[in-house]
Amino acid sequence: MRERRLRIRTPAKITEVTRSSATSVRFQQTFSSTTFTEVAAEFFMAPLINRFWLFLRDEQTREERTAHHEGRQQYRGAGTGLILNPIVLAHFLGTLAILAHASRNAPEWLAAVAPDALELAVTLGTKPISQMQEDAEVNGFDEPVVGRGETNGKDASVLTAALELALVVLDGCMELDGGRALGLEHTALLLGSGEWAGAVFGRLEKGARVEGGGGAQEMKLRRAAAAVLLKVDDLTARWRRSMVDIR
Repeated sequence: MRERRLRIRTPAKITEVTRSSATSVRFQQTFSSTTFTEVAAEFFMAPLINRFWLFLRDEQTREERTAHHEGRQQYRGAGTGLILNPIVLAHFLGTLAILAHASRNAPEWLAAVAPDALELAVTLGTKPISQMQEDAEVNGFDEPVVGRGETNGKDASVLTAALELALVVLDGCMELDGGRALGLEHTALLLGSGEWAGAVFGRLEKGARVEGGGGAQEMKLRRAAAAVLLKVDDLTARWRRSMVDIR
């Protein structure tokens, strides 16, 4: 019986290419030819930045709701292992810097990617993102860069990553259109970036200490702040006569 089945088994027939299979082949060819710059803004940069803003809002809301509790009942968004933890946040900003550099030839880069990424870098470098940072404020106002003492204010790794992201954006704007779009359409953001970098560099020059700094990390932070400050000065020098500060 087994030998009979083997003898009468028919070979596979050649199937005709249908319209649906031809469409599938064309789709695969089209998909394979898509470049990163064509999808960078829509599928990489915009989702990362927008979802982070939503996440940050939710985390701050959770902290506010438990602020009246004591001890472990208080929620801390920057706790160990969470996204707002300095180590994780620094890697997130570093990833954004790499993606921003790789996508600088995207059509939406100057209009959307650059200002959104720069705004995120400045915000994370200047504003408290967790109740723990708000507790370290000095004299009733935000001390976003470094505090008085040894460990107040932002972590050095987060500051460095935010400054490096800002530097990537500023360098890309200078390369693409000489900084025209950023300088004329986002003047306040550009000037704010310069003030932030100047504050970081000035306090470091005065000997202020940053949490998590020291050694190579402090040198890296100092270089990033100086580079952003010089780049902002270069951009503002080019477009100063046409810039309108609306802050």
